Amino acid sequence: MDPMIVVDAVSRRYGDRTVVDGVSFAVPRGAITAVVGKSGSGKSTLLRMINRLVEPSAGRVLVGGRDVAEEPGPMLRRRIGYVIQGIGLFPHRTVFDNVATVPRLLGWPRQRVADRVGELLDLLGLPRSFGERYPSALSGGEQQRVGIARALAADPPVLLMDEPFGALDPLIRRKAQQDLLALRARLGTTVVIVTHDLDEALRLGDRIAVMEEGRLLQEGPPEELLRRPAHPAVAALMEGARRALRLLALVSVGDAAEPADPAAVGLAGRPRIDAEASLEEALSVLLWAGADSLAVDGPPGGPPREVTLRAILARARQE
Repeated sequence: MDPMIVVDAVSRRYGDRTVVDGVSFAVPRGAITAVVGKSGSGKSTLLRMINRLVEPSAGRVLVGGRDVAEEPGPMLRRRIGYVIQGIGLFPHRTVFDNVATVPRLLGWPRQRVADRVGELLDLLGLPRSFGERYPSALSGGEQQRVGIARALAADPPVLLMDEPFGALDPLIRRKAQQDLLALRARLGTTVVIVTHDLDEALRLGDRIAVMEEGRLLQEGPPEELLRRPAHPAVAALMEGARRALRLLALVSVGDAAEPADPAAVGLAGRPRIDAEASLEEALSVLLWAGADSLAVDGPPGGPPREVTLRAILARARQE
């Protein structure tokens, strides 16, 4: 593992109260780590110690192999993107000026700033004409995209996100999550996201860190936490009755598909599903259709494939 961020025995105390207690983990370069836990578990404080909005009482944080304590806080935060709860756009500034905030602080030439703002609006699917609008004229989902654009404006290698999608309605929230995954794939940004939503953590995280009362209970790939929870509180968080479905949500249909009979795939009425869908979605389609297999839509010209109920159940039970 090539770590971009190393959190090394980090603690934060306020008087006699310890809100983060000796937490250690590493975030691989280009990966998304989701920090999940109940309110008051210390997850937001931990996030803020990465960019020194909160100073550790003990321990250290390394970003790109460098101790963040060796750099002035304001300079550090200009190279670490940060998306806060409730989006936090400047209401008196236009979209353009919001996105341009950090490049201007860094002294970029005017044309370079304009080019970067336009590039990011394009990347996030927003018309460049939105640059003249104020945040109040945008929908919640559009404001969220602008907040992400502002955090990415100086092309930071690290993006920190504190409950970034909590205020969005479910449909817009799912789209925002998909946008984040697409951005990470395109830009290779290392992301740490704090959330209280386990399903969001499982959907986004290459790794998940579970916190409770300031302590890190377990950190690792989602499947590891689902199959082998290391603490009763982790097992409870994973909700045993839904654990099998959550495991299926981590596996794509394409990963479980098998060669199919070419004649059967083309039969009228045979239910179909995209190879990029999850096995949880495939199971839902199977149950609704009363079928025991689905034809899989993959790349054009590829061999016909199917995913069967038998294969889905085998994945859910796999140890």
